[in-house]
Amino acid sequence: MKYILKGELVRSAKIKRSEFITHLFCVQDVVQAKEKISEVSRLHKNASHNCWAYIVGSDGEVFHSSDDGEPSGTAGKPILGALLSKNLTNACVVVTRYFGGVKLGISGLIDAYSCVVTEAIEAVGLEQLICKAVYSLELAYSLLDNLNYKLGLLDLEISDVEYSDKVMGKVAVPLELEKDFLGIMNELRIINSKVED
Repeated sequence: MKYILKGELVRSAKIKRSEFITHLFCVQDVVQAKEKISEVSRLHKNASHNCWAYIVGSDGEVFHSSDDGEPSGTAGKPILGALLSKNLTNACVVVTRYFGGVKLGISGLIDAYSCVVTEAIEAVGLEQLICKAVYSLELAYSLLDNLNYKLGLLDLEISDVEYSDKVMGKVAVPLELEKDFLGIMNELRIINSKVED
């Protein structure tokens, strides 16, 4: 079971005189993650380090991290580890560090990066990722009330509705309800097609 962030967050923490600024983002793909990393790196171009990690995909199958000049394995890996420990996906974290003059050592850096990210995730909160298939519909006006009633029983609704000589719209269907949804489509003889998974 995978989770996504409930929101985004920027928070700062002081650890042995160094300032760690955690930027937590919701992202849909690698491109968006890289945009967020570049954005934060530009914003904090004078920082000692802008270390990061991201994880994306319906099963969290795509991930990457960077120490950005910190000793190997002391920043990117702990940041990614914090995301993995929460079964997160579609998340990107950049931790900006302004060095305060006190060296933390290898274990101190690992603890610091892991801790600030874990605290940020807990502050934002998580929600379960529900995989959905999106269907486009085309139906006669006479079927609309009946369809809305039946979809309501499954806690589904039509979005992006357009009215012309027919009613057109889309329905996002959680995968576990797909069979029931298609049963309704067949029963009412409504033209439908899957547009995305």
